[in-house]
Amino acid sequence: MSDTIVYLFIVSVISLLLYIISELISKEPLIDFRIFLIKEYFVGFSVFFLLLGFSMYQVFYLLPLYYENLKGLSTFDAGLHILAFALFIAIFSPVAGILSDKWNEKYVLYIATVIYLISSIFILPNLDYYTPKTQAALMTIPLGVSMGMFFAPVTTLALRKLGEKTSLGTGLMHYGRFVGGSFGTAIATNDLYRHQWEHFEGINAMQDSSHIRMFIDSVKEQLVSLPEALAESKAKAMFYGVEYLQSLNFSFQDTFFIAGLFGLIGALPVFYMIVSDLLEKKVNQ
Repeated sequence: MSDTIVYLFIVSVISLLLYIISELISKEPLIDFRIFLIKEYFVGFSVFFLLLGFSMYQVFYLLPLYYENLKGLSTFDAGLHILAFALFIAIFSPVAGILSDKWNEKYVLYIATVIYLISSIFILPNLDYYTPKTQAALMTIPLGVSMGMFFAPVTTLALRKLGEKTSLGTGLMHYGRFVGGSFGTAIATNDLYRHQWEHFEGINAMQDSSHIRMFIDSVKEQLVSLPEALAESKAKAMFYGVEYLQSLNFSFQDTFFIAGLFGLIGALPVFYMIVSDLLEKKVNQ
């Protein structure tokens, strides 16, 4: 991470704090921050910002890269394999909306959160270079189900009690989603790159130089028609490619898992709402 990025981040945080202070003391604020005192809206906004932005956006970003960069599929083929995931989002989105209206949006959100956490923490990290393409597509179906069930209940929950503040609440939620998503994709990019080279260096550190020499010599024997220097270079390039592929393979697994952990953090507002509702019921009884 460069010093410039760190300095800009510090300036951004300070600027945000100054803006919030100015809004709180202003007689005609642009944003009425009292909207966050409404529990349902606070939970909905937090879930949008943290769970959707910091976790789901990482998954949206990583899946095409997994199919193209690790599995070696073309962009078209990668899109076909993501289709199963996208199809279940499309199927369960209206289902979640119907259940939110007829049942209770909180229960639908609880179910979606549990399915998402199971998918992102326990299923996605098992995707690797050796996973068959069709199996990889099938493994993303529970993820599609959870994401399809996510948007309707969290939106209904957040906006139901806003009244005249609905337009403000809608704007803030979309803004929070995009800001959280920018953080999510940046984190995924950084993690994927960092873990790849950490694994690459680790693989290099554990190599036995004599075995590497044997591998290079065996490859050179298959390239006897080439000049010795060129055959040596090609053999080393082949060995480098294998190391690179394995390090990228491990990096995708690590990054998928970290995205799931961010989902766990993003689910904290949902857990807060569950505990809060249970306490309210206990008091009312």
